[in-house]
Amino acid sequence: MVADTLAQAQQVDAAGLPGTTAFIPATFPVMVSGLSPRAVGLLRQALGPAQPLLQYEQEPATFVAAPITGGSSVGILQVRGDVNYGGICTVTLRVGDKLLICGHPWDQVGEVEYALTTSDIVTVVRTLQEPFKEGNLGDLIGKIDQDRGPGIRGIMGRMPRMLAVRVAVTDLDTGTRIEKGVQVVRRRDLAKTFAAAMALTAVDRARGQVLGGGTAPRERVLQQQRCGHGLTAGPAGSVEFFPLQ
Repeated sequence: MVADTLAQAQQVDAAGLPGTTAFIPATFPVMVSGLSPRAVGLLRQALGPAQPLLQYEQEPATFVAAPITGGSSVGILQVRGDVNYGGICTVTLRVGDKLLICGHPWDQVGEVEYALTTSDIVTVVRTLQEPFKEGNLGDLIGKIDQDRGPGIRGIMGRMPRMLAVRVAVTDLDTGTRIEKGVQVVRRRDLAKTFAAAMALTAVDRARGQVLGGGTAPRERVLQQQRCGHGLTAGPAGSVEFFPLQ
């Protein structure tokens, strides 16, 4: 039988039912860049121990991407910009501008809009427990629109709709100002998690320290626009003080 968690699988095996054993779905590592160490810790806590997370340095990579065919590698990003969060998968099949990718789900949440990019494989890390590819992510070439059990589907030439999140932090003692901006998929959980992680990164880098007390004003601005009716609301916001700890 297929269990949802390792703990459930261990319970089934411990029960010793004749002819029965338990499996859990295989996990794959995701990559994140652009976050401070404290923000990475916050992200690990939000994702949980079941999701392997690899941190890498965010350096611009220049490479000439090969034509996308079956067997090519592509990048999948749920967050892109000053912070990147996603991974690399293999194209199983290409038919026209549509791609069947991975051969397994990403988050298995059905209809989605992730960013699809080119990628360049540097090496394959071979381990018995969790082999994975290391590579560079390239240009945006389309979107992922389906995330289901047999795999994910990409469409080349169509760009994803994502939420734009910007954070600006100024250290009033030194005048140092840090600005961060990303596009994140339209999912409440990921938007909340990465807005908080990006804000924590900006605070850490503006202050140049992670310990010590203090307070700072926080301003939240929400902008909305209804293009179909010609109505624009915003910006509207609020200011409050919170401790820096």
